Amino acid sequence: MTEYGYWLDSRQAVDTNNRIDALTQEQPLWLHLDRTQDFTGKVLKKCFPRYLVEAALVDETRPRWQYDADGTLLLIMRGINFNPGKEAEDMVSVRCLVNDKRLITLAGQGLKSVSEASDKLGRLTDPSSTWLVLGDILRNLVRGADEHLKRLTEGLLDMEMAWLESKHDLRNPILVLERRLLSLRRYIEPQQEMLEELTDELEDDLPAEPLRLLQEVQDRMTRLLESLNLLRERVKLLRDDMNAERDAQMNKTLYMLSIITALFLPLSVITGYFGMNVGGLPWVEDKAGWIWVSLMMLVCLVFSGIVMWWRRLF
Repeated sequence: MTEYGYWLDSRQAVDTNNRIDALTQEQPLWLHLDRTQDFTGKVLKKCFPRYLVEAALVDETRPRWQYDADGTLLLIMRGINFNPGKEAEDMVSVRCLVNDKRLITLAGQGLKSVSEASDKLGRLTDPSSTWLVLGDILRNLVRGADEHLKRLTEGLLDMEMAWLESKHDLRNPILVLERRLLSLRRYIEPQQEMLEELTDELEDDLPAEPLRLLQEVQDRMTRLLESLNLLRERVKLLRDDMNAERDAQMNKTLYMLSIITALFLPLSVITGYFGMNVGGLPWVEDKAGWIWVSLMMLVCLVFSGIVMWWRRLF
């Protein structure tokens, strides 16, 4: 381990005073704390402005940033939920308080991006800055979302192939995929807009290296959002193709019913005419009357069929 000191889980057997002592040291430090624990606020208020700490510890959050004049940045983002038994789209909130000497990350449950950053940090032989660690965490957040999006893309590709090969009804899988994509977009789009606003607003305030890292993450988030929108367009095209195929089948069925109705319409007229209960109808007393009526119906049926064939109706 380098000169960083950190705890990956604040529920380890390290008392609060040790954490406060660590925050008062001069060397760069990363602490990853459980925001649901009571002592977390006490630890943070020793080194960061109270209003930033309170903003970082609220229960419900949206992607946001806030920059203090002393050089501390509050950054709240969400990452894919890789925890067992959880839906990936139920994204995990990570709150970051960072300056040149301290990086505090807060989460209420496990986060893969933090674990990956800690593994990388543990292999370093040279010291890193708090901003570099933050950059690793944010890049891992985007990478995790990108990996999840690739899995959804592979699932969509399987559905497209199944549809092209066998025309299976895929309405339920399509609806599930659309719901998952909509849930992802609900979190990713505000984060992309937030990062874009952050890099624009703090272009003159942040040092060059932190600004470059945030611009890189913002660029990756933009590409991720573009990939997500492209995937949603592919889902829409597949759904539209399925609807068009279903409409074509329905139109074909209705067309055949219309042809049959038109063929038998003259027969219906004849049977209705000779079925009238009035006197004077021809062949009423003739034993061969049904033969003449049957021949008349057959002639009308053949004539109607020839006319439809001539008009290329079938």
